[in-house]
Amino acid sequence: SNLQVLYLSDNGNIGAGGCKSVAELLRRGGYKLKKLYINRCNAGDEGAETIAESLVHNTSLTHLELKSNGIRERGHLALLRLVNDVSSVEKMCNSNHLLRLIDLKGNTMCVYNEYIEEAININRHNSGDHMGASRAKVIKYYLNSVTRSVLSGLQGVGDYFMRPFVDMDSAILPDAVALVGRHSGLSDMYRLLVARNSELGFSVYGSENRALKEKIAELNAIVAEQTRQIGSLTVRNLDLRTRLASINHFAKKIQWNIEDVDPADEGKKPNRGRKRSRHDDF
Repeated sequence: SNLQVLYLSDNGNIGAGGCKSVAELLRRGGYKLKKLYINRCNAGDEGAETIAESLVHNTSLTHLELKSNGIRERGHLALLRLVNDVSSVEKMCNSNHLLRLIDLKGNTMCVYNEYIEEAININRHNSGDHMGASRAKVIKYYLNSVTRSVLSGLQGVGDYFMRPFVDMDSAILPDAVALVGRHSGLSDMYRLLVARNSELGFSVYGSENRALKEKIAELNAIVAEQTRQIGSLTVRNLDLRTRLASINHFAKKIQWNIEDVDPADEGKKPNRGRKRSRHDDF
């Protein structure tokens, strides 16, 4: 169970049959194999397919070498699907995002190699982040109509069955469009507009657009009027505060004058001079 590196290279007797035994080892959860070398073992397309199938759910292997094994297009296709299956979003998300190296030198070179390497680079860039690699592949290869069309053709998947934006729940559509951004193919935007306009009708869309603009203008007018009223009330409030302060000041002066009048002299002119003392008569 502690086996992390397995070197089986330069053994021509392994062949496709021996790859089945290796595949069984890779499927077992008890092993944490990280590096596998099966170079020059006559694995062929069948052996490559067997190894690829066993690595779909593998959670440990990061390094795979299959150099000079007579692998042709069929084997390359199996390895491409292993790291980037575009047949559906679910399968793409469940592709192998752990492998950081697939060495196929010495085999028949074909168009698949380029896309295998691209997917491996995404895995390497998002090392240890399964969700990050999954998201990057979905954005680049599934939501982008150009790359999706190429890969679906290579993998034998009909691109006309794949309408991610058209069939998407409208609740998550803005987030999906934001994720794709400028990297999205133009045909996806075209499909989106056609689908939405066919559902609502262009005239309805135009009338709704005008109605929204009119509503916005109406709300802006209400806000402007309320702002004006607030300004007017503010000025009025300041004026009332000033008048209240003046009244309070005048009331205090009256109170002071009342306190200066002697009750015995009530009705007489108040003495504005110095108050008399009982000693003034002596």
